[in-house]
Amino acid sequence: MPKFPLDPRLVASPLLASTCVAALLLGAAPAQAGQMITTPQASVTNPAGQATTSIVITGTTVTGAVANAGTISPGTTVGTRTVALAVTNSTIGGGISNTGTINASGGNGNFATSIVLTGSTVSGGITNAGTITASGASGANGAIGILIQGNSTVSSGIANTGMISASGGNIIWPSRRPA
Repeated sequence: MPKFPLDPRLVASPLLASTCVAALLLGAAPAQAGQMITTPQASVTNPAGQATTSIVITGTTVTGAVANAGTISPGTTVGTRTVALAVTNSTIGGGISNTGTINASGGNGNFATSIVLTGSTVSGGITNAGTITASGASGANGAIGILIQGNSTVSSGIANTGMISASGGNIIWPSRRPA
């Protein structure tokens, strides 16, 4: 039987193989591709034990809550930012809550923002009892935990009993307040 040389590009490294096996044995949930929400929804949920790369809600209404108990990371590019949870020109009726992890990591010089509201209304406030982190490009605006901009409104305010951190030092930044 003839022997054919193996192409080294097709052979998995022992570290990669053992890491994949460990993830399977430990029951690690694979990260899902980001969720794009553009039609009306009763609620948007990322449950405990689940991972997604991002949640982007654009031009629609969520009558209930947007809730994260799992992991949203590392984010997706929205404009010039890497964003984990983006709400643009939308209405959220039941607030935004996090008891899991929301992380935005801006690479290639992108700014990073964990949660950004642009031209949106959130009734019921934003509550965090988990972890929200952002790390990105250097500078004063390089990373922001929660960014509220473009005449967005948040009724009931922002409540934090967890941790919010940003490498740019901007934990919560309302860059433009409604008139």
